[in-house]
Amino acid sequence: MNWLTRLLGKPAAPVGDRRAMAAITAPAAPAQLSLHDCRFVVVDVESTGLNMQKDLLLSIGAVAIEAEQIRLADQFEAVLAQAGADTRDTVLLHGLGSEAIATGDIPAEVLLRFYQWSGPAVFFAFHSVFDQNMVERATRQHFGMVPARLWLDLAVCLPALFPKERDGLRGLDDWANFFGLHNHARHEAAADAFVTAELTLILLRAARRDGLQTVADLQKKIRLYQQLEQMKSQ
Repeated sequence: MNWLTRLLGKPAAPVGDRRAMAAITAPAAPAQLSLHDCRFVVVDVESTGLNMQKDLLLSIGAVAIEAEQIRLADQFEAVLAQAGADTRDTVLLHGLGSEAIATGDIPAEVLLRFYQWSGPAVFFAFHSVFDQNMVERATRQHFGMVPARLWLDLAVCLPALFPKERDGLRGLDDWANFFGLHNHARHEAAADAFVTAELTLILLRAARRDGLQTVADLQKKIRLYQQLEQMKSQ
């Protein structure tokens, strides 16, 4: 039993589900994989708040991109049943009140299905630190393990590929409006994931424009951009 298991207690998921999760902890897609051939999964989550250490994961919305195309038939959406979750401060944002949460699916089952569906993909999210933390913290709590996956932050990638256009563009809505995208249900995980996927397609096409071939090339581009920005601020 490792220190994390001792801290969080015994994983809550049934033994069979824990074995199933352990079976899919294969390595993530290699960074040397081409951007065209890589399976990307664009993720958005809703939660009881913004505290990554205490708030609860309420829903996951995700859509797959393969061969630089959004796969409309390849999506994931689920609400997690969270007993005692207090959504009074956030229900107006995501619409997930006590009734919706009470009728949600068992969290461990949702997380297992999510990783089984996504496979060894590269994950994209807007401000991915939050989405990654919420998904992985819940997974550790239920399974005592997390499949290793590469997460890329679209909020960092977009300015790196569109440095001239970035001024005044901060949030998801700013970038979506700039590119003429419409989100019909803002703050619903599935709808936010879809508009984020549209932005990801724009990013991938810009990467091809700039001669980037692999996931590793994109990561290098982002690092160089961040280093230049840091030098400018000094």
